[in-house]
Amino acid sequence: MMGNREKAERCRSSAASLELLTPREREVFAAVAKGLTNRQTGELLGISHRTVEVYRAKLMRKLKVESVAQLVALYVLKDFSGSKARRPLPH
Repeated sequence: MMGNREKAERCRSSAASLELLTPREREVFAAVAKGLTNRQTGELLGISHRTVEVYRAKLMRKLKVESVAQLVALYVLKDFSGSKARRPLPH
């Protein structure tokens, strides 16, 4: 089980990694956080659902998270939704 110190370090590391995301990774990140499926995200962004899967895997590796739930939690905790570096998603 991970201690509080380890969790805090992982969070800091993930936050620093946010700056390394490409604009497309940010778009996929936002779509995942909104609960869109890979297919829906692909249709929205004009890419295949398989390409979305690749981007999602890259996101998880870069941000050092192990699940989609952790990915969404990071999005919410870091208030990434307010970023100006991505295209807004339709509601």
